[in-house]
Amino acid sequence: GSLFHICSNLKLLDLSYNNLRILAADIFNQLNQLSLLRLSDNQIEAIDGNLFERCSNLTELNLFNNKLRILSMNTFKTLTRLTKLSLDLSYNKLRILAADTFKNLNQLNVLQLSDNQLEEIDKELFEACSSLTELNLSNNKLTFKQPTAIFKKLNKLSLLHLNNNQIETIDGNLFEGC
Repeated sequence: GSLFHICSNLKLLDLSYNNLRILAADIFNQLNQLSLLRLSDNQIEAIDGNLFERCSNLTELNLFNNKLRILSMNTFKTLTRLTKLSLDLSYNKLRILAADTFKNLNQLNVLQLSDNQLEEIDKELFEACSSLTELNLSNNKLTFKQPTAIFKKLNKLSLLHLNNNQIETIDGNLFEGC
């Protein structure tokens, strides 16, 4: 059984500032009332695609300052209520994000992806994120050399951080629709 099997009413779980490296795939299975999960400032390198499968009530998830390199395309699939995904994925080692990483996150308002190693953004990455009001992509290695309207579905976007990347030219289509 899960470590938290007797804590089924838990709404907030803060495991930040520990030395967590690996999270068992079923560790949060009994925490279906959880709305805020803080896993920041650990040593987490990977997240099982089913880790958050039963955490459908999460509205905020913080993974800030870990060692994440890759996210499974299923990682966030059940987190349809995330509004503040203040999915904070900043200060990790992410290089690539699959096109459907944020596929079901249409309630998401804030997405922090700063201070990673992102070089390119798939043109479909943010397509489902129609509620985004803030997107932080600063301090990466983005160039936007491929002309495409990456932000085209983000018509609610009011804050877009692209500072400290490797952008040399900006294509006219880049900001189309936002």
